[in-house]
Amino acid sequence: MLANHAQVSAPAVGHGDTRRLRRQLAILRAGIEDLEQEWDATAELANHLYRQRAAAGRPVRVADVLADIEVVMRSSQGLPDRLPPDTGAVRLYRDIETAQASYERLLRQHLNHAAAAIEAAATPATAAGDTLS
Repeated sequence: MLANHAQVSAPAVGHGDTRRLRRQLAILRAGIEDLEQEWDATAELANHLYRQRAAAGRPVRVADVLADIEVVMRSSQGLPDRLPPDTGAVRLYRDIETAQASYERLLRQHLNHAAAAIEAAATPATAAGDTLS
């Protein structure tokens, strides 16, 4: 994990390595920006994946749908419009670590939002536990 790198002095990095770190940070920031704005898209995705599983004719577990959503969200990458300034490897590592924490927080919030959207769409309620049919 990057936390270890941020706590020690910066490893010697070349221009290409710094550019790669800057690109990674830009992608994380673009993903955060997307997550901050795309709440309706998360609810639509949740309901789509729920309906897709329900169409198979078996009971649908909310946890399974949320796992599918998490896979989709983690596999997509934001498209940065520009790279952040080159502030040195240590700063970049710290900024990446901060951005990763923000992304994880927002992802958890989106999964909670998705669960609420599924529950709202599946009323009148569940038969057993978190299984919807």
